[in-house]
Amino acid sequence: MTTRQLAAMSPDGVFCTPDDGPIGPAPVKRRSLFCSWIAWVLLSSVFVGIHACCSGLLVYRTDDSFQHCSVAENILSGNGIATSIIHFDEQYHCGTLPAPQTVFPPGYSFLVAAVSAGGIPTCYAGSLVSLVSYWVLLFLMLLAARSLEFTATARRVVMLLCIANWVCCQWATAVLTESLFTTLVLGAFLVLAYAEGGRSKTGGYFALLFAGSLLTGAGYWVRQAGLFTIAAGGLYFFVKLCLRRDRNSLLSCILFGSVTGALIAAGFVRNHILGGSWMGQSSKPVDNPLLGTMFRLGRSFLQFLFANSWHSDFYTDLAPAGWLVLALPIVMAGSALAAIVLYARRNRARLSENLNRPLPMLLLCYLGVYGALLAYAGKTTMISLSARMYLPPYPGVLLLLGCLFPRVSQMEAVGTLGKPSKALVAVAVLCFVISHGVVQNVYLARHPLTDPVATIENWLSERTDDGTSVSAWIDANIPRSQPIMALPGQSTIYILKRSGVSLCRRWFSERDWDEPRFREVARHYGIGYLIVLLHDRQTAILAEDSPPIAALLDGRIPAWMSIVVRTENCLIVRLDPAA
Repeated sequence: MTTRQLAAMSPDGVFCTPDDGPIGPAPVKRRSLFCSWIAWVLLSSVFVGIHACCSGLLVYRTDDSFQHCSVAENILSGNGIATSIIHFDEQYHCGTLPAPQTVFPPGYSFLVAAVSAGGIPTCYAGSLVSLVSYWVLLFLMLLAARSLEFTATARRVVMLLCIANWVCCQWATAVLTESLFTTLVLGAFLVLAYAEGGRSKTGGYFALLFAGSLLTGAGYWVRQAGLFTIAAGGLYFFVKLCLRRDRNSLLSCILFGSVTGALIAAGFVRNHILGGSWMGQSSKPVDNPLLGTMFRLGRSFLQFLFANSWHSDFYTDLAPAGWLVLALPIVMAGSALAAIVLYARRNRARLSENLNRPLPMLLLCYLGVYGALLAYAGKTTMISLSARMYLPPYPGVLLLLGCLFPRVSQMEAVGTLGKPSKALVAVAVLCFVISHGVVQNVYLARHPLTDPVATIENWLSERTDDGTSVSAWIDANIPRSQPIMALPGQSTIYILKRSGVSLCRRWFSERDWDEPRFREVARHYGIGYLIVLLHDRQTAILAEDSPPIAALLDGRIPAWMSIVVRTENCLIVRLDPAA
């Protein structure tokens, strides 16, 4: 049986590259694919629901979420890509409120605004965008698995490892860009790989390449890490040009570079005009220690891969059974590595054949570039190296792992996995599901996530001396048209449905909140009141960098400040910057 005949046996054969060149796509069993997708969507919803119940949060929100929602609301109000919450240095550049948003790309906010236009509150619209993106990601993974000729076993293993991962579950409903960005990255690579796999037989190669390049560049308008994706795609086409040295390779390299370069240039020019920096983010020089950066990367990677199985809670409070939990990551890693080594030693040629195709090669380029640039960003910027940073490349890693299994067209020559390999894979997958689906949820049940909205709403509902709540006092005494200043600012300003200035700590800013800056900002934006939430963590952090805040908390009230409302957790201060 020839290689072409084997390739034709594939259910779709989209990316197969036999010895005499690429072949065109074979028919896909659409009904089977759709039914399979629905089943995985339902199963993933179970995992997401269990995670939400254990963590106590259906919608995960951070300070970044309020920036995205504020931009969405300003888009709907006709103010353009702007935020009503000034927090970062770049947002002061134009001196207006609402301020142009350059710190976060606007792609996600546009989708949130589109969904919110139907009457859904922006926070829930953002969560819905993330959830739908997650479901689309599952469809793309199934499509990629069929295109790569995964067997049913390989496909189920890959999909189960995706939906069981605690980071996927938590960010599936988060009001953040991770879910949308991850889906966009995989979608872009699938289109590029489709174009590459059928290049010699498909007349619309350059149309597909243009679409894939457009999707790749669009990732930059959703998340700054889209630059990593563009760099990975550029590396793939550059290496292909160096190896083939033909006209089509040169044209594809030029087309990809032109489309993605134009999208990057548009963003850079906008950022420089409206934010004062090409990147749109802080240009504050940072030089974190290399060892410290690698330690943070390693710690977040272990947390992403093994969940909280390594947490001390399980082998102290739950001893001796807790020590079995600690063994889960060890058994998982050992079984997975043993299965990979065992298969690779026996099927080295087949493994090389499986990886030497457009989609796996694109994913390998992405993993290499993403890892290197993430480490560089961790050393030279203020980026938070948490477990969520590993979410965008995770589907690619799973698909590459699936390439370790024999392909459908190789089953006759290679056969199925041997019993030892099957047992090792089963043990590794079982340990993974237990770590992420059981142990992590037990940990979350013991340490529920804190919802900043609920906490701040409780503090703002405290009674003042005149018997009204803090939020009611604000509505009665501070006109809606007058901006406020708040600490913590992003969440407080958004919850109060106001515009204003959030006090940013020194780590993210090049300026301290000293008295001259307080007076300057209050005078420029016409701010008359400062709201301080006394027991929030950000308040304690800023007090170390801001003498006026430290004096206020110590009871030494500056002459240009006067306390008008004080409760157990809230402080409202009248500002007189001209005094």
